[in-house]
Amino acid sequence: MHLASTSLNLDSTCSNVLDQCSWHQLGSQIYCSETLAECDEIDKHTADILTDLFEADCAMLITVIAWDYLQHYPDSALLHNLMAEAHGNIGNHLAATYYYGKTISLLKAKHSLKSSDILFARLHNNLAISLRKLGFTSKAIDQLGIALKFDPNFAEAFNNLGNIYNDRADLPSARRNFLHCLNLKPSSHEAFWNLTGVSDNIDQAMDLLLLSIEKNRDYRPAITTLAGLKALTGDTQFFRTICQSEFKNDPIVRSFKWIFQLPNNPVIKFNRWAMFDYAISMAQTDRAFYEFGVWMGGSFRYLAPHFSKSYGFDTFDGLPEDWGTITKGEYSSFSQVPQIDGANFCVGRFEDTLPEFFSVERPISGVLNFDADLYSSTICALECALPVMDDKTILLFDEFLVNERWENDEYRALEEFCEKHQVEYEVLAVSIFSKQMMCRLIF
Repeated sequence: MHLASTSLNLDSTCSNVLDQCSWHQLGSQIYCSETLAECDEIDKHTADILTDLFEADCAMLITVIAWDYLQHYPDSALLHNLMAEAHGNIGNHLAATYYYGKTISLLKAKHSLKSSDILFARLHNNLAISLRKLGFTSKAIDQLGIALKFDPNFAEAFNNLGNIYNDRADLPSARRNFLHCLNLKPSSHEAFWNLTGVSDNIDQAMDLLLLSIEKNRDYRPAITTLAGLKALTGDTQFFRTICQSEFKNDPIVRSFKWIFQLPNNPVIKFNRWAMFDYAISMAQTDRAFYEFGVWMGGSFRYLAPHFSKSYGFDTFDGLPEDWGTITKGEYSSFSQVPQIDGANFCVGRFEDTLPEFFSVERPISGVLNFDADLYSSTICALECALPVMDDKTILLFDEFLVNERWENDEYRALEEFCEKHQVEYEVLAVSIFSKQMMCRLIF
């Protein structure tokens, strides 16, 4: 099958499907254990076994075995790095940051910096990725700056900088770093994919997706997203072919199928900041802003200044329960409430704080931002916030589509809420890349 100048082999095995919460921005982690094994104090046979286990995706097992070996070889940079890489792979980024830091310290004590520049660059890059996952974007930028001092031509570090600047709503800097990555590494499908996420329009996005596929013809998210976007523009042949292929149950494909069954095509955006700008433009800004799930306060800082009052709700201790592959406690701000002028934060679990908060009259909402991820938290927020909603209130959902089990999370909560209260919702905009949906209720 031919799409423009690219031949897409839909029968090929997709080797690049990412986990449910990280696929939409490709970060570049460079594994270092094989290099470290060449100069570590543990014997080569043991080092080979451990690195083979890691390459076989036995990350959890690695954390147990490497920990046992560390009791006998406490100064092994290889073991500390294996612990870092394994913890990063299973989403325990707090532990990963510790072990990456320890690996770097041990290597600095053992080797001259000049002879290890490439290795140090990669370790600081990997540390930056875990810091970003924890929400510490400034510290992550610092680490990538160190990585680029060791290796100024480190393309993957520029790709990661682009993702972080996107996280910080600095889209010009994000684009500049993705382009710098491509200047150094023209074959990077990751950078083309990430550039798509800062696109200004659907035509630009499709061009970039095509380039990503040309660099990696097995890259499933780009293939399925391009098929969906082409269908939105009226060219449905590619999407129909996708729906008859091994990709037919892909979460992106399911997301587009949901979009296509809507009465009207929604506006398509390509990043969370564009969605927020659109929400602000559609909202009555003399009303209040409410956010359910604040974390480090990035979206709150962006949205709240546009409204007369602002309220945020979070435990600030992370997810109260497991969410798919993401474990309880992830997305924690370590009990630190963001310091934001004019903000009113209510700290605690939703079921403990929201009923009391909304038991008294509160200002009608201009925008409600649901960023709690979980079905249980979202349905609680919807039920409790009903008194501040009307047909002019804009509802934003941050994890509505694309995740592997998206139909069981925020989507399910909204569907059940509407059925219970005999209301409908009109979808105004979606972003496949940031997984958001924007709507208003029809009472």
